[in-house]
Amino acid sequence: MAQQSAVPWWEPLFVDGQPQSATDAQVDCLLDALEPRSRVLDLACATGRHAVALALRGFDIVGVDISERHLEQARDRAAAAGATLSFVADDMRDLRAFDDASFDAVVSVYSSFGFLPDDDNRRALAQVGRVLRPGGVLFIDVLNRDWVLRSLAPSCFAEQAADFVIRDYEQRDDGVVLHEDRFDPVTSRLSWRITHLDREGNSSVAPPRDARLFSLHEVHDMLAAHGLTIRRTLGAYDGSPFDLGSRRIIAVAGKDES
Repeated sequence: MAQQSAVPWWEPLFVDGQPQSATDAQVDCLLDALEPRSRVLDLACATGRHAVALALRGFDIVGVDISERHLEQARDRAAAAGATLSFVADDMRDLRAFDDASFDAVVSVYSSFGFLPDDDNRRALAQVGRVLRPGGVLFIDVLNRDWVLRSLAPSCFAEQAADFVIRDYEQRDDGVVLHEDRFDPVTSRLSWRITHLDREGNSSVAPPRDARLFSLHEVHDMLAAHGLTIRRTLGAYDGSPFDLGSRRIIAVAGKDES
C-alpha cells in the first residue's frame, strides 16, 4: 500500500536544485529592475538563495516565507555566506509583519507565485501593492501557459472529458518514479502527482501539487487590478524578449504613483 507523505506540500516543492551559476544569472537579471540600495522583499523566499545573493550585492533584503524549515535553511545559508539580511515567517496572503509602503521593490522569482487558489493569488497581489511604496517595482516570474501546453503534447483524455492527463515514469538507481500530470483547461491549473516505487516493492506518494498557469494577458490584468503596470517583459533570465514560445513570463511592473 502506498503511504501518503505528511509533509506540507510546499516543503519538497521549493528545495535547492539549481547550480550557483543559475542563481547568479537570475540575480543578474533582477539587477536591471532594482535601484541600488533598495529595500527589497523576497516573496516566498524558500531557502533564500536569491535573497542571500541580493544581500551580498548591497541590497537591504527581507525574505518572507511560510515555512519555518525553509527559513532555518535560509538563515544558515546567509551565515555561511557572511550576508546580512532578515528572514520573517509570514503568509504572502497577509504580510501582517510589514507596514504599508515599506519596500522599494518586491521580487517573486522562479515560479514561486501561483500555487494558491485564484482568490488567494489575488489576495497576495493586493498585499504586494500595499507594502510597495508609490513608484516601487514588482519583479514577478511565472511559467508561460502557452509554452506549457505545447510541452505537454502528446496527451490523452482522462476519465473526465475536461481534463488532459500524461503519465510517464523514470528509472532511478533506487527504484522507479511514476509521474502523472493533469491539466484542466477550464481553470488553467496544472496538477501533478509523483509516486516512488523502491526495489523492495514499497511505494510512497508525494503530496499532490497544483499550480495556476498564466498567459501574458492574465498577468497584465491581474497586476493592473492592484495598481501595478507592466513596464517590461522577458521570456528568460538571459534577457531574451518574451514571445508566445517563451518558457517563462518575467514581468517588471511599477506601482502607480497616485
